[in-house]
Formats: sequence, structure tokens, C-alpha cells
Amino acid sequence: GVYGVLGAFGSPTATFLEALEKTSKALRDAASRMRPQTYRMRPPRIIKEGEPLAAYELSASLGELIVATVSSGEFRGEARVFSCVLPDGRCVLVTDGHVMMAHLAVGDAAELDWVIPTADIVTHDWEGLVATLTVLRRCGGLPISQKVVAFHTERDVSEFIEALSASGDGCALSPCPVPLLTFSSMD
Repeated sequence: GVYGVLGAFGSPTATFLEALEKTSKALRDAASRMRPQTYRMRPPRIIKEGEPLAAYELSASLGELIVATVSSGEFRGEARVFSCVLPDGRCVLVTDGHVMMAHLAVGDAAELDWVIPTADIVTHDWEGLVATLTVLRRCGGLPISQKVVAFHTERDVSEFIEALSASGDGCALSPCPVPLLTFSSMD
């Protein structure tokens, strides 16, 4: 029969083609794993429509990147008010709704060290190059705590304090006349 002749040639050919397909897939997968991963040398420049191209600012670009990507973009809708790269390499950010400390992990991935809604900040104060935030957590966490942020320059501290004052939504963002029982957390 005809099927016997076709089977004698077709079956080995089909087996050979199937093996060739699996081999090529394995080689393609191995080659894709061997490609070096490329990372940015610096965060992308901030470009605003209708405005001239501004000089590159690392702190502002890093802040925008972190706001857009951290926590799977949870804060993407918030406007960055202030961002600064700190002496330890982390970045402190003030948005129109939160204050956060973050660092870059592998590539462009950012990870939060801590985040505080601006409404939870009872007071802020500074001495020298160190700013201290007193926090009253309304949604879980410690009831009263402090976050301490050390800056490079007095200008950075001053701009941070101004940004906190500007981003407040009616909460007491000034030195509080009522003494609070607090403890310091250096994380």
C-alpha cells in the first residue's frame, strides 16, 4: 500500500522535524538568557511639554523615576514636590500626598524604605543638616514615631522643609507647641 510507503518516509521525517524544532527552541532560549542585561547610567531627563529643555538634575530625575515606578506605580498620579539624593545614596521625596524614602535596586527598579502620608506628619523640625518628622499614624503602624533624614547641604534641608509646608493638607506641619511623647527611629 500507499500508506505503508508514505509512513516509511513520513514518520521519520516528522520525527526529525519535531526534534529540530525542539533543538532550535532550546538554542533560542539559551541565547536569550546569555544576552547581557542593560541598565541606564542615569535616570531619564524630565521633559515638560511646551517648556524649553532644562539642564539635567539627578535628584529631580531620580525622584520622577521613583514616583512613577515604586510599588508598581502606586504613586504615579502624585506630583513630585521635592526630591534629593542623600549622603547614603537613598532618595527622599515629597509628593503632594506623601513623604517617602527610597533607593534604587537592580536597574531602574526602586524600593521604598518607608512612606508616610503628609496628613500623618504632626510636626517637622531641623537642626543643622538633619530634619526630623514626628508622625502620628492614623492607619496602622506605630502611633507616634519620628523619621530622621540627614542631608548634604543646608539648602537641601531648607527646600525639604519648604516642600513639606507646601504639600500639607491642613495638618499641623509646623513646630508643635504641645509636647509629644516620641521616640526616634533611624530607619
